[in-house]
Amino acid sequence: ACSGENGTRDRAILNLLYSSGLRAGELVALRIGDLNLTTGAVWVDCGKGNKSRWTYCCAATRRALRGYLRDRGEPAEDAPLFLARRGGEALTYAGLVHVLKSRAAQAGVKDAPGAHDFRRGFALAYLRAGGDLVTLARLMGHSSLEVLRLYLAVVDRDLARGYAQFGPS
Repeated sequence: ACSGENGTRDRAILNLLYSSGLRAGELVALRIGDLNLTTGAVWVDCGKGNKSRWTYCCAATRRALRGYLRDRGEPAEDAPLFLARRGGEALTYAGLVHVLKSRAAQAGVKDAPGAHDFRRGFALAYLRAGGDLVTLARLMGHSSLEVLRLYLAVVDRDLARGYAQFGPS
């Protein structure tokens, strides 16, 4: 559903939100120089609590980002990664919310997901694939494992559902 005006930008935004676990505020604060499109490393300079960290994005996201940057031209390293619809201003939180709502409507999704839904999706995909909690906490910028208990509860329900469906009877 990322066709038309700003399609490559919005595809890159959606991919990056899901594959990196970034918070909305972290995404809109990114600069071109915060990305390494070879390794997928993403530097979060001012995360929650002014904590900095590394996270990563997948190959599909790197391709989407390259496409967006190719369409955008040759921005400076300190330029905002994502620009607003009109002009050279940085995308704001309100602009990100608009992107999520408009692309959801274009895709026929009745209840538009928020940025945190993408973050939650990242955490669940990581855990379902067998990732460990300590690494996930660091990738997401959590200072303790307590916050991850919310995500882990969903994974535990997945286990119970899987066992009920496939376990011995």
